[in-house]
Amino acid sequence: MLRNDSALSGFRYRSGAAGSFLVIEASPSKKAVEYQAEMIGANSIPGLLPAEVRREDHRTCFYYNVTSKLPLSRFLKMKSLDRNEFIDLASGIAGSIIGSRSYLLYDRCFLLDEDFIYISPDTYEIWLAYVPVEADTDAAASFRKFFFRLIFETASINEGSDDSFLLKVINFLKGDFTTNELHRFLLELKGPGGRLLLKEEEGFRSSGELPGSIPPLGVGRETMPGSLKLDGHSSTAGKGKSTGGRKGSREKWLVLAGVGLLQLVFLAFALLGKG
Repeated sequence: MLRNDSALSGFRYRSGAAGSFLVIEASPSKKAVEYQAEMIGANSIPGLLPAEVRREDHRTCFYYNVTSKLPLSRFLKMKSLDRNEFIDLASGIAGSIIGSRSYLLYDRCFLLDEDFIYISPDTYEIWLAYVPVEADTDAAASFRKFFFRLIFETASINEGSDDSFLLKVINFLKGDFTTNELHRFLLELKGPGGRLLLKEEEGFRSSGELPGSIPPLGVGRETMPGSLKLDGHSSTAGKGKSTGGRKGSREKWLVLAGVGLLQLVFLAFALLGKG
């Protein structure tokens, strides 16, 4: 989803004692996907901005807490990216989107715009805004436009090697691809470390772990999943939150139970419809 999507009618900011918020207003012609709105409001989903849905004068507004976070566009004006940093950024965004599927979220409803993707300047974690509305956007087309704008307009990227990695990225984006294929391509492009992480991710998924519990950037399990690590900065947000602990395990099973219940409800409606 891009900022000019027909499902969106406006953007604004609000600040107060509770913090700073990005407010996205849904188009009156588009309905909110209620179960997704509840899902992102009730769960702390790796890589997603904390969100709250509010009804204001017959309008549906989504409030995203962006306290102490910088828009990616502003961050990129202060810092250039080297090869691995760009790949970490791109694969981290794709990895967070893939991980969110365990919460029944759609790839196409992530807002891919450097003004509305955020970064925590102290931990270098990337945060995405998920907009739970009916949208007909093609996810691959949104990725393509976003990364082309990043490469050619927004970011200052130092290739620093002879492998022409940016040309490889551009050629890949020109073709047809899924989010999974983009994520795999970027990790393989990173080299041995990326391929090792890819193998580790596949092992997690085959063992039944929630995809969202996998660090997509090769930054170590101590870092919050979906976060971005640049210049050797390590995130502290994930410390003390091991998925093997009692609290993490309990939260994981609560999410799985909720997802299972939603699937049963959808099946029941489908059977009633056939009747």
